[in-house]
Amino acid sequence: MLETAEAKGREIPDWARDPAILDFPETFFLSSFWKLHTERHFENGPIPRSEIRAQILRYDIQGQLLEDCIDIVSLVDNSFLSYIAAERKKKIDKEQHASMKSYKR
Repeated sequence: MLETAEAKGREIPDWARDPAILDFPETFFLSSFWKLHTERHFENGPIPRSEIRAQILRYDIQGQLLEDCIDIVSLVDNSFLSYIAAERKKKIDKEQHASMKSYKR
């Protein structure tokens, strides 16, 4: 993003060059997700929204922003669960393929 602005000749303020500031939203949401990922009621189930809400409320975030934050953490969780399911399927497929190869011999 900074490279694009510089290429267009736009002045970049010093604060925009500080990765700690630019990474805050990602850090906040990922940190909240990792703090909550053990709160699942089922091993492969989603983090309960009530747990996400409680975590976000610790930062005194309220109103629509609270709901948006809950949605974002839920999306991160859903992406994580999709990734885990895909990796699990790859492993099963690989094991099945290997067993089929050995069976054909």
